[in-house]
Amino acid sequence: HGGIDARSLPYAKRRDLLERVFAKASLNRIQLVPQVEVSDASVDALLAQGFEGMVIKDTLARYGSGQRGAGWTKIKPSDCLDVVVTGFKPGENGFSGMVGAVEFGLHDANGNLIEVGRCSGMDMQTRKHMTDNPDAWLGIVIEIAHLGQMPTGGYRSPQFKKRREDKPANECVVTE
Repeated sequence: HGGIDARSLPYAKRRDLLERVFAKASLNRIQLVPQVEVSDASVDALLAQGFEGMVIKDTLARYGSGQRGAGWTKIKPSDCLDVVVTGFKPGENGFSGMVGAVEFGLHDANGNLIEVGRCSGMDMQTRKHMTDNPDAWLGIVIEIAHLGQMPTGGYRSPQFKKRREDKPANECVVTE
């Protein structure tokens, strides 16, 4: 901008340049991402608005052309949840003819099992066992990892972790 190649400047100076450009211009289709203090409250507020988390940028870091994460740190929530297997989605491409994803649910306040998502991430041995023995998996409890619950109620990026032989399905309930 204005003959300045800002890529060699530290982030704090690049940000200052951007703020000056945005203050002078009327850009309808582009907006400057607001800065917030790094805190648990800020992360919680962003998650409540539907964001996946927060990116913290090192104010002294130079722009890393072609590099991922140069001076950036992502904060994303990670949690585990026990859910009930309700079905399977057929695999595609390399998983054609096999289970592609596990559909899962939780019990509502009336005891009804409602589907709340689907996940993958199981190893090949587990995937083959699910494909060959689907009835052995329906209604059982599995543990999934996820990156937080979205405002819509679904779970962000759910991943299969393990089968839970020690937990009955009726203990997997929707929490609010």
